[in-house]
Amino acid sequence: MTGPELTILNWLLAASPVVLLVVAIIWLNWSAPRAGAVAWLLALALALLLFGAARDHVAIASAKGLSLAVFVLTIVWTSVYLFNMVDRLKGIDAIGRTMARLASDRLVQALLIGWGFSSFIQGITGFGVPVAVSAPLLIMLGFPPARAAAMALVGHGWAVTFGSMGSSYYTIQLVTGIEGEVIAPHMALLFAPIIVASGMLVAHIQGGIGAVRRSLPVVVVTGAIMAAAMYALAWGGAPQIASTVPGILGMVALALLAVLVDRLEIGMRLVALAAFAVLALDPYALTTASFQLSFAAVVALVAVYERLAPSLAGLRSRSGRAPLFLAATLLTTVVATLAPAPIAAHHFGRLAADGVAAHRL
Repeated sequence: MTGPELTILNWLLAASPVVLLVVAIIWLNWSAPRAGAVAWLLALALALLLFGAARDHVAIASAKGLSLAVFVLTIVWTSVYLFNMVDRLKGIDAIGRTMARLASDRLVQALLIGWGFSSFIQGITGFGVPVAVSAPLLIMLGFPPARAAAMALVGHGWAVTFGSMGSSYYTIQLVTGIEGEVIAPHMALLFAPIIVASGMLVAHIQGGIGAVRRSLPVVVVTGAIMAAAMYALAWGGAPQIASTVPGILGMVALALLAVLVDRLEIGMRLVALAAFAVLALDPYALTTASFQLSFAAVVALVAVYERLAPSLAGLRSRSGRAPLFLAATLLTTVVATLAPAPIAAHHFGRLAADGVAAHRL
């Protein structure tokens, strides 16, 4: 069976229902049901009238899409119900206020709520709730509103794929047709350096390069714990909690390590200490992609920031905080993407050449 000829016109026509859906929701302010129905009708007309699809094929494809949507919605409805139930019982507010009392240091508070707590909420429900819950807590603690929202937005980004009780992950698995025991661990490994990078970005939003350097010991150790937990759960067949549990472990680790923020010398010795701690618990970790990817990114980030710290400080004095923030964000993303690339190529047989651009988007 052959399909329609692959031309630019056919490609544009095939993409037009998706474009219509986005335009209708964002620019025309249509409701999602209305925009979805119109986009489906356009796809139906194109399939039958222009691409020559058989009616039974269109019916089967529509039924498959509907069944996939219902499957994802059952996960979403359950997770939102769970969150609302806990919220009605004042549990979310109690958790947030308790964490705020764990530390008086502004940087530790930012990491606890903007990185750990927002990721935990993303694991349960997602759909903007992490920002809606975490940002007010940060504002209540005295953080500027824009900075509070930015920390919550950046901090939970790593948890989206396995978040919402795994709804996004299950959608990817069903669409690709790849077995869960294959795709889940590989996805978890790719997020290992991003977890550490997201914690560093939250620290940078809170206090610039100085905050990144001061929080690096805590971020490195906590990020390694979160990455290991995500991989273990994905490998063990529990991807639906592969964001929730690492978020909880991250908050616990941050609370326990917070007292050490001002006592540890930042540098390669600390990275070596963290690696030694991981290997002491599991010597076999040295051969795993998770350990190699995480510490490759961390070592590169430490080396680059130690080398460029004077230059970045000079950029701040010359140009202000905004150019420094953009430069540090881009630098962190580039280093965290490129440093583990050879290891990823060795383990997975491919290079993510568009990784930097994808992370920026």
